[in-house]
Amino acid sequence: MFVRTRDIMAKFGRRAQLCAHDLRAEHRGSASLEFALILSVLVFLGVGMYDFGRYGLLHTRAHSAARAGTQFGIQNQGTAADIDGMIQAARTDANDTGNALNVAAERYGMCPDSSVEVAIGGTCSDGGYVPIFVRVTVEDSLDLFFHYPGFNPSLPVTTRSEMRVR
Repeated sequence: MFVRTRDIMAKFGRRAQLCAHDLRAEHRGSASLEFALILSVLVFLGVGMYDFGRYGLLHTRAHSAARAGTQFGIQNQGTAADIDGMIQAARTDANDTGNALNVAAERYGMCPDSSVEVAIGGTCSDGGYVPIFVRVTVEDSLDLFFHYPGFNPSLPVTTRSEMRVR
């Protein structure tokens, strides 16, 4: 409910008019202060979303690279033994021309009835051949735009892809 100044003036005189003017003056600048507070929170949230988005893009890039290296390795027995080819396929998929990614590839055997890696070329306990698998691991790190309390300024990104050779 708003009270008009002339109604106050008519009832209480000049003194009431000065009090009403003082009450209005106390609210001046409060919108600017509220805007500054909200703006700082919105900027903090915006920078956080930017860093979170960059982390998601980097993780997707690393995972895609690991998968590309693994897909190169599962084509046949020859490509499964080509460790450098799997690493190069991962780097090519990620457009890593400066070798910024840490890429590792390996070939191993594992029997279906075991969770322990076994020698390639041997036989499993059931008398069958040892299936061959390839594994490509891609590691990278993200330097955050803003240093958040409780977080390292550099977040590690590690992905791994494993598949059985055809």
